[in-house]
Amino acid sequence: MSSQKRELQRIKREKAIRKQKMKKTLKISLACLAGILFLAGIVYWIVYETVIVTKSVDDYSKGIAADGKIEGVVATEYVTLPDYSKIEAKYEDVRMTEEEVDAKIEAELLNKAVYSTESDKVLEMGDKINLDYVGFIDGIAFENGSTEGNGTDITLGQAGYIDDFEEQIAGHKVGESFEINVTFPEDYGKEELNGKEAVFSITINGVYEIPELTDAFVKENYSDIASTVAEYRQHLIDEEVVNEMLNYGYTYVYNNTTINEYPDSYVKVVMGREKYSDEQTLEYYAQMGLQMTWKDFIGMSDSEYEAELRLNAEDKVKSQLMIQAIFEAENMTITDEAYNAVIAELGGSDELSNQIVEEYGEGYIRQEAMKDLVEEFLNSKAVLIKE
Repeated sequence: MSSQKRELQRIKREKAIRKQKMKKTLKISLACLAGILFLAGIVYWIVYETVIVTKSVDDYSKGIAADGKIEGVVATEYVTLPDYSKIEAKYEDVRMTEEEVDAKIEAELLNKAVYSTESDKVLEMGDKINLDYVGFIDGIAFENGSTEGNGTDITLGQAGYIDDFEEQIAGHKVGESFEINVTFPEDYGKEELNGKEAVFSITINGVYEIPELTDAFVKENYSDIASTVAEYRQHLIDEEVVNEMLNYGYTYVYNNTTINEYPDSYVKVVMGREKYSDEQTLEYYAQMGLQMTWKDFIGMSDSEYEAELRLNAEDKVKSQLMIQAIFEAENMTITDEAYNAVIAELGGSDELSNQIVEEYGEGYIRQEAMKDLVEEFLNSKAVLIKE
């Protein structure tokens, strides 16, 4: 064999060896990559299950000791309380503004509106009316797009129908029949309607005519509280002040309590209870025949929902820490009367009290009793100051 041939064979052998090594290296690299991806998947699942996604909690007393306090928590270490020995409420801070009085009167008059099928009123946004409609897509009436001649009451601008539906009704009168054109949103929620153009045939059956507020109207309808418009307005203001003062003490202390730190483990428990409540509501809808997915129900992404759960839970935990701190500072005790009052509020008669305790747990019941006692205590400290 010539030296040239031997050299060619050597080169071929080296190429073959390098090729085998490359294949082996590639297999090892792919195996390593697969292993890394597998481990990453496991880590993601663990994080997703233990950190990102809240586990629902169906135990009302989880995280609560038998005496009603948060387990392992000294409340004063987590919150700083304001001075609540005397809580002064300025009259101007708790009374309604004139604009708020006007809005309340408008709502009251709307409730007193008289239905008319003969009115010649030109409809405006804000009017309460009764109408019938039938919706068509490509000339064909679509399912659940009609009042079926039964009529329905709506307040223009407040009914929540798709864009331009209510606006196109304004300007018409009772007895008129006409058509309007609308476009369903792309994300309307029903595949057969998403993004579709539709025509609605509308008939205005009647309008609720709002009475004018006069002294005569006040005497006729509110004679037990006022005889003039001025007296009626003042009554509404005074009534709202009384309502504001009912819970002013508790609200003041809560708004002025500083949270130093949250007991995270208990926050997660409260988040779990919130989620369980949402799941129960979804199940109730399902039992009523209203089928929807969890995504449809919460109406937000998982991360947005988790953020909302935490915010709501932190509000509740702050409140409970404040209550527990005051309960301890004032050396309060939960009486049998207070304990049994909570059981009664939860629907427990004498015969069902044991069942209520078993369902909710003694810790939860005592926590609620603690809240009632502290709320009553703080609200009793509130004093109205008229300057």
